[in-house]
Amino acid sequence: CSLSYENESIKVYPNPAQDKAFYEITLKEKESGFVLLYDMLGNQIGAQQLSGGFNKVVFDLSSVSDGVYMYRLIINAEIRSNKKLVISK
Repeated sequence: CSLSYENESIKVYPNPAQDKAFYEITLKEKESGFVLLYDMLGNQIGAQQLSGGFNKVVFDLSSVSDGVYMYRLIINAEIRSNKKLVISK
């Protein structure tokens, strides 16, 4: 899944995921943020910090059950994306 915004693009793969999910995004030099992972009940199960420039983060999903999860992209305290990630082992 690849999403484009005016100033940044995020690539999430694989989706569906098994044991790991990768997030790639390039932010402007002075931007910062987070990629957050939630279950469908709204419980945060993962978080990775982002900084200016290219970011590649990995979520370890080995202890996460199969199902549908949400990932949220927050840049400079603004929600930019809220999409689904499917985990199927």
